[in-house]
Amino acid sequence: MNENSWYDFEKLSDDAKKNFLIRMKPIAERTGRTDLILYNKYAEQFGLIKIKPFF
Repeated sequence: MNENSWYDFEKLSDDAKKNFLIRMKPIAERTGRTDLILYNKYAEQFGLIKIKPFF
């Protein structure tokens, strides 16, 4: 699995999902729409703050 890919996200353990989301937050903020939507979709499930869209 590519460490910055959403492709296998559902197959990860809960701890791995949370770590992935923490790692992806700055990427989602920088790259925009798709990463941002996916990050926000899962962030609250793991106690993380959603990112406010800028577009």
